[in-house]
This record gives sequence, C-alpha cells and structure tokens, in this order.
Amino acid sequence: MSTESKILFYTGKDWEQLRPALQSKLMRADLWNYVDPDQAPIPFPTKPTPPDLPHDNASQTAQRSYQNATTLYSQRIADYNTVRKETSKVADWLYE
Repeated sequence: MSTESKILFYTGKDWEQLRPALQSKLMRADLWNYVDPDQAPIPFPTKPTPPDLPHDNASQTAQRSYQNATTLYSQRIADYNTVRKETSKVADWLYE
C-alpha cells in the first residue's frame, strides 16, 4: 500500500507541488539527469542495433570484433531497457 498522497496537476501553479515528488521519483529511478531543467539536456538512449553476423569465412579479427560488438550491444540494450522500464513506472505514477 502506497503512503504517497495524490497530487492533482491542473495548472502550471500545481508544478510547485508536483516537482519535489516527481524529482524524487526520477532520482530514485536514475532518470533525473535526462530531464533536469537546471542542467544541459542529456538525450534519452536510443534503441541500439545488433551487430551484423560475420560471414562464415570471416577472419579471426572480424570474429573478435563481432564478439566485442555483441558484448557492447548487450550492455547498451540492457541500459536502454532499464531506462524504458523506469520511465514507464514514473509515467504510470503520474497518470494514477
């Protein structure tokens, strides 16, 4: 059971009441740096593209490069999915 009270947001004046709660949610979700109005904007991560498979007779260098690219892709897709999941949670909270 949530102990948070609902904040109704009808006008711009309501922002003063909403901002601390929203900022707290975004900071706990590690998202505040993307929307902090007092800092230079940081773009949200875009969905990464998986690396192309090397052809069957690719050199060992090409295969190692593919393995490295796959590792990097795995890290980036995990980060991307985390940001999406946390953003969705905050949006759900906003629209309750």
